[in-house]
Amino acid sequence: VKSEQFYQLHQYLQYHVIGDSKPVACLLLSLESAYKPARQLALDMMTRLGTATEEMIEIFLAEGKLVSALSLVKANGLVDTVSARKFLEAAEKTEDRMLFFNVFSFFEERNLRLRGSGNFSRGEQCDGYVKKFKEMFLVPQ
Repeated sequence: VKSEQFYQLHQYLQYHVIGDSKPVACLLLSLESAYKPARQLALDMMTRLGTATEEMIEIFLAEGKLVSALSLVKANGLVDTVSARKFLEAAEKTEDRMLFFNVFSFFEERNLRLRGSGNFSRGEQCDGYVKKFKEMFLVPQ
């Protein structure tokens, strides 16, 4: 890395000369600005580890890749436990109306399945997002 021999590093990682670990994956993420493929190498390593799901979700949320984050949540059986607020906050930051709508609807459906109502519980602290959803998509009465 210090000598910027990224191709050689890539080969070491690809052929598992350098073993998979969370610290190595995090180091790779920090190299992304100098070597673009480092991000994908890090995500691949985290996937192989199978113990870095939360970290991968956080990476996708930070990048505004909510569909990827939700896919990972579903694939790992975390739908019932993941924070709706965290996803709604990330969706709001993208300023993409349809993405916000879809993320909100995803958690509404989860709430309906879990509690028999699409409403968010007070503990989820989603009142501001409910208000925003109503303002954006529901016709005033």
